[in-house]
Amino acid sequence: MEKWGADTMPMYISHLFVFSMIAAVLPKDNWMIVVLVNAIGIIFCIWLFSRDWYRRIFNNVLNLIKKTVFEE
Repeated sequence: MEKWGADTMPMYISHLFVFSMIAAVLPKDNWMIVVLVNAIGIIFCIWLFSRDWYRRIFNNVLNLIKKTVFEE
């Protein structure tokens, strides 16, 4: 379970930023555009955030934050 959680955490945390940006700039008056852009965003997030290189970068940044904040 720990390995599975470590592999999916970058996707769960990172997609929030993508969809927050989409929500900020997307016109809300046309539901077809909203659905289309969100569907493309979902596919993009799955593709990008499941890459090995992204998970390594994410985990390195997370370890750096952990060392900076929680360790002396």
